[in-house]
Amino acid sequence: MAFMDELSLTSANREIPKDAVDQWYMMRDFLSRMKACGIYVPPGSRTWRCQQTILKRSPSPPTGFTEIRRGDMRRYGAMGLELRQLLFAAETLHNDPAWAPLINSCMGGQDIPSAGGDHRPRDHQFHAFMAALLSASGLKVEHKEPDIVAILDNLSIGIAVKRCSSARNSEALLSKARLQAIKSRAMGAALVDVSRLITPHDNVVITTDAHLGAKWLEEKIKPIALRAMRGFDPRTPSLLGGIFTAVAMTFNPEVGCFESYRHWTTISMWKLHDRRSMILQRLHAVLKNSAVIAP
Repeated sequence: MAFMDELSLTSANREIPKDAVDQWYMMRDFLSRMKACGIYVPPGSRTWRCQQTILKRSPSPPTGFTEIRRGDMRRYGAMGLELRQLLFAAETLHNDPAWAPLINSCMGGQDIPSAGGDHRPRDHQFHAFMAALLSASGLKVEHKEPDIVAILDNLSIGIAVKRCSSARNSEALLSKARLQAIKSRAMGAALVDVSRLITPHDNVVITTDAHLGAKWLEEKIKPIALRAMRGFDPRTPSLLGGIFTAVAMTFNPEVGCFESYRHWTTISMWKLHDRRSMILQRLHAVLKNSAVIAP
């Protein structure tokens, strides 16, 4: 059996631009909206600090374009994106109490990813955000081994969720995902975030040309996915392959706020028309379509 059959789906979501005023109100109401979902944000936590930092910089709704210094783009862009994703996860999954412990574990760590420290809260946040994307698409999702179990076309898909912080550990993460998928005894796939490999400076692309930023991200993600898949050695027919995603932001000068872009590349271990490849393609499409309406 060949290692993989060059099934590679690459697609981009140019997510709906968020108006600067809407972003401000979301940040202002962040704590109360989290509380309404049953999620407590401890004062002094990373999540609390980020919300306070953003509101301190913009204490009232913007009335027009606000200049952001080049050095601040990383800081405020990264903080805002992470808070919007966490709120999306909390509001999407709040009807299932099984997800509450995972969301509550997302509050720690340093203010921006490049500052180092404990990476587990952001790992947990990516896990919750991916579960929310699947749930928002109408799929039933459960917080079970390997990380998420999603019901897709009456099939249980065990999804091992990984967040890759360096090229050195990408193959090791895929090997771990493979073992998790086998243990879950379900159709298995890896869902891997490689944003830190592509945009190590906190996911912000310093350009006002949105098309150029999205194209640059698309070109970067596929070779990383192909290289990482070497660690996903197929030893069971229930393993489907890997879905790799990355997010980056560009600054929109017209409305004075950030636009975020998420790209997806899927690498299957099976031939294009094999049923297992078709299942992976469906999962790819579900995530891609759901991400259009998410932060």
